[in-house]
This record gives sequence, C-alpha cells and structure tokens, in this order.
Amino acid sequence: MQTRYSLRFESGDKKGETVAIPATGLTIGRKEGNGLRIADASVSGNHARLSIDAEGVKITDLGSTNGTRVGTARVTESRLQAGDTLYLGNVKFEVVATGEMSPGAAGGSAAVDIGEIDVGEIDSKKSVSRRSRLRMQFRPLPLLQLLSLPLDQLHDLLREPSPLP
Repeated sequence: MQTRYSLRFESGDKKGETVAIPATGLTIGRKEGNGLRIADASVSGNHARLSIDAEGVKITDLGSTNGTRVGTARVTESRLQAGDTLYLGNVKFEVVATGEMSPGAAGGSAAVDIGEIDVGEIDSKKSVSRRSRLRMQFRPLPLLQLLSLPLDQLHDLLREPSPLP
C-alpha cells in the first residue's frame, strides 16, 4: 500500500480547498494544460511538478520566476512530508497524507467495489419513481476525467457496471 497525498490551499481565493495528487503526478502553474491551474501572478505558467514514488512525494521546480519553497528554504527539488508547508510563488499549501491507495489504484484494470448507490440521488434530468439500489464494480477513472463528464454520461457509467475479469 502506498500513501495518498493532497495539497491544501492555505492562502488565496481557494483557502481550505484540497487537491488530491494523483499517483501519476501533477503539474502546477498558471497556464492551461497543467493538472492544477492557479490564477495568481506570483505563480509561473509552468511552475512545478509533483511526483509520487515508493518514497513519497517529490516537488520539482520547473524554472519558475518566483520560486518554490518548502518551509523557508527555496528548492529546485525536494522530498515532501505530510505537514510540510509549500509555497509556489506567494501561494501557500500544506501537504496532507489522506490515506492509502492500492498499487492498482493508479490506473489500469483494477476493479473497485463502490458499494450501494442510490440512483435517484444522482439523476437530476429524469424523475426516478422507484429508488433502486444497485451493487456494482467499475474500473477506476482518473478523478479529473470523472469530474469533466456531463452528468448524464456519469449516470450511464454508474448504471452499467463493467464486467470483471
């Protein structure tokens, strides 16, 4: 099992929000195309990259103008621990350990049992007279991909379970 990590905004408009760091890593910056876009003038277009490996989380500065700091130390590359304070420009974060993930949860074909779902609660376009409960298994999708799906496609995805190997 590998620990899951998140960044919690400690300053700015998003103070208190938490962003999960996927097992595949995360790029951070102002420009489109970054996994985490931050609209702050002190953050460079392509500011930093977070990567996760067997040892934990690593931050790599991508040549930013205003720098990356862990605590008070400016870094070009550094290991992060839960509780560390991270600054990208003037934007402050705290590194948070949020649980554990199985080796297959990074993607691929591992199935995850999500238990019971009340379909009536997730269907906002159609009236569901009978609230049916279903038990299903699905192949995990990256969180950003799930969040970008229209509600009707998400509903269809949840309604039809994937066959398991």
